Amino acid sequence: MKTTLLIMAAGLGSRYGGLKQMAGVGPHQEALVDYSIYDAIQAGFQKIVFVVQRRFKNDFKQRIGNAWEKKVSIQYVIQDLKSIPQNTQRPIKRIKPWGTAHAIWSARKVIQDPFAVINADDFYGRDSFKKLIVFLKQPLQSNSTYAMVGFPLAKTLSKYGSVSRGVCVCNRRLKNQGLFLSKIVEYARVIQERQRKIFYIDETGNHQLIPGHPWASMNMWGFRPTIFDHLNYQWIEFFKKMKHDEKEEFGIPQVINNLMHAQLIQVQVIPTPSQWFGMTYPQDHARAQMRIAQLVKNRHYPPHLHR
Repeated sequence: MKTTLLIMAAGLGSRYGGLKQMAGVGPHQEALVDYSIYDAIQAGFQKIVFVVQRRFKNDFKQRIGNAWEKKVSIQYVIQDLKSIPQNTQRPIKRIKPWGTAHAIWSARKVIQDPFAVINADDFYGRDSFKKLIVFLKQPLQSNSTYAMVGFPLAKTLSKYGSVSRGVCVCNRRLKNQGLFLSKIVEYARVIQERQRKIFYIDETGNHQLIPGHPWASMNMWGFRPTIFDHLNYQWIEFFKKMKHDEKEEFGIPQVINNLMHAQLIQVQVIPTPSQWFGMTYPQDHARAQMRIAQLVKNRHYPPHLHR
């Protein structure tokens, strides 16, 4: 079994203002995704699949992929408007792909084994990859059991504005069976911290408290290949309901919620002590540079990542 890491790198970074998945943050202009690949290799992943847009595939390959091709098997998959279910028709004015579930579905022909999924523009920490690969390599108990690495919501926010997050509702099964996901509640660009408390902004513009200390989904998943059959069906259903909507996205949280509601899958939540960080806004770039510099100083990463 060759354990695969699928990296979603087709986003356009509308709030960041550019292709943040290639933005240099390391001492030699390494991107956040470079550190994820380094951690994944250290954890034992043997194959990387990049999901990119056709128009910047060559730039991404030259900037990111070529530096790793001697250390790990690499493949590229295109996520574009042509990647749709058979006998369906996309809205004429649609100008961008359909989101994270669409990205994963786009890789269905190149992945046959258990695999992990991450965003290219997030930092997850080595412990997260180690915990996830343990799940993927454990003796198969059920093809319908997936995993999600959970990060404390309070540690995933930005000081520079509100963020979108999938907030997890979890339940603990019988003793020693761990924590499992009940549902993901999506908040689009409305979560922020005020006076050390976390709020979301409701439809009327009022701030509503998010109580407790919930886990957040940062799109770090562990899947079995069975997910592709589920995605294919959900994809077709999505197109039927979407009709001519030009902005609706086919996101993995909604797919997971649908499958759990239908009792087709269960999702184990894997808590991690690793510190997540990313770049939602341009100002987050400098903070990411500072955090990487500190990790290099503490010898968590070598100064020359590709040597």
